[in-house]
Amino acid sequence: MAFAALALGGCASLPTPSGIEPKLADYTQTERRLQELPPPAEPVIVAVYQMPDKTGQHKPNDDFSEYSRAVTQAGTEILIEALQEAGRGQWFVILDRTGLDSILRERQLIRSTREQYLGPDGKPLGPPPPLLYAPVLIEGAIVAYETNTYTGGAGARLLGIGGSTVYEHDRVTVSLRASSTQNGRLLRSVSATKEIYSQGLQAGVFSFVDFDELLEGELGYSVNEPPQLAVRRAIEKAVYALVIEGALSGAWTFADANAAHPLVQEYLEERDGGVSVSLPAPPSPGKLAPADDRSLVNEPSPSTDFSSELAKRLQEATEAGEAAGDRKREPNPDNFQPTPQGRRNDPPPQNRPES
Repeated sequence: MAFAALALGGCASLPTPSGIEPKLADYTQTERRLQELPPPAEPVIVAVYQMPDKTGQHKPNDDFSEYSRAVTQAGTEILIEALQEAGRGQWFVILDRTGLDSILRERQLIRSTREQYLGPDGKPLGPPPPLLYAPVLIEGAIVAYETNTYTGGAGARLLGIGGSTVYEHDRVTVSLRASSTQNGRLLRSVSATKEIYSQGLQAGVFSFVDFDELLEGELGYSVNEPPQLAVRRAIEKAVYALVIEGALSGAWTFADANAAHPLVQEYLEERDGGVSVSLPAPPSPGKLAPADDRSLVNEPSPSTDFSSELAKRLQEATEAGEAAGDRKREPNPDNFQPTPQGRRNDPPPQNRPES
């Protein structure tokens, strides 16, 4: 009877749905490590378009077909939030391109409104300032979701009294990459995996306490890690790894290499099992280290006017061709033969009626 009273008392203390107040999102360990990153030498301007779910997995259900997705479809929003947390907002200047169509429509509305009204000085209002563009594009995807990677349990019962426990592990994997928007070259690509842990515990009693009295009771609970939280922690880990990998390749640099050295060594210990390296020196303006760290590739700086750069390169190519003996072709107006007036109104051969 004491066991039954204890079980009923435990059920009475369970929180009711109406008594649970909303709260801010859980503060994770990976988020804390992301915030503790040392500041960069210069913030990196990045554009984020999408981070879709490419697993194709639906929620597991043994009873009927489930059309809900197994993982969250808000990977892009989680990625933007993780980029904001890097170095407490000091690492990235984020250009959110997920709502680019809405931004362009709103700018068109602003432009048309400014054309209809005058400013306080009586002069026409100018157009809105140009949109920022990013030298680095960050994209990725949720690439895998495996269920029941390993399961297990244990239980025992004696004279109708006993208990059991079961557990199950799933796994989610995300991939993240940074590319140069000036030449499309891949700067770095990383992956991160997070285990999703679920556990259930159950105890019960089924026993006769007298020849005509039966005692029966059950007690149990289960703990299921939310897949959305697992995806969030995996994306935060991938952003952390991308920052370190980019610093190792020279794509960007820490403001204080000595402060970042312990974090880099800890990361290499996790990735490679312990490799001691030194962070590269900051690259000169207009240069970025390639992904394989074997050479430096000259690139135009982010502030380069691409139209002027293209015109300059075309002019250099033309001068080089003339120096090599190429003839410069001049237009000859005598070679122009206008179409006779009588043939201008004739239909094309394929549309002419048969005679």
